[in-house]
Amino acid sequence: MNGVPYNTIDRERQRQTQNSGVLVDGTHNRVLTEFYGQLKEIVELSYNSNLEFIRTVVLFWCEWFSQDGKARTIRDDDLFRSISIERFWYKSDPFILSTQSKKVFYMQDT
Repeated sequence: MNGVPYNTIDRERQRQTQNSGVLVDGTHNRVLTEFYGQLKEIVELSYNSNLEFIRTVVLFWCEWFSQDGKARTIRDDDLFRSISIERFWYKSDPFILSTQSKKVFYMQDT
């Protein structure tokens, strides 16, 4: 998408590279929030197409890491941002437009 490679988490399990991490800006309880997640599936929808025009939209189906709860799940030291990947939220709202996403990668926090 826009020159940035994306893979689903199922595909990257067989690879040494990681291309399933996504970040999207949104709101939670009327507060601007960065949603961190992993790409489960890429969905391309065609609509109102004919032989002359093909109209499509690409959606990303994501699992969003939970930032809700009593314990603070995001720590930021101005160099790295640490997030908890143990729980998920917004399970009933997993889709974003592919153009809304930003690429991120995750690594084990020491």
